[in-house]
Amino acid sequence: MTDDGTFAGRTIRAESPDAVALLDSVEWVEIQHDEPVPDGELYATHLGTLAIPGIGNLRVYQLNNGQRVIDADDVASMFNLDTGEA
Repeated sequence: MTDDGTFAGRTIRAESPDAVALLDSVEWVEIQHDEPVPDGELYATHLGTLAIPGIGNLRVYQLNNGQRVIDADDVASMFNLDTGEA
């Protein structure tokens, strides 16, 4: 997510039934935005933490279109992958 609250796109979509079930168990916290988001922009409305026992925590977001996504940087860190970003 960018500093202005819009979503920059570094996410992994969670669509499988197992992923949906995991995300249903997340405690979601509403995100307050200081500035209005331009029409048509995707933005996070809620933030949560998906705890994976023995592995770690992943930031997850619920977007204004209802889609739930996993933070790609957290997934890369979990697998010790270099994202190529500075």
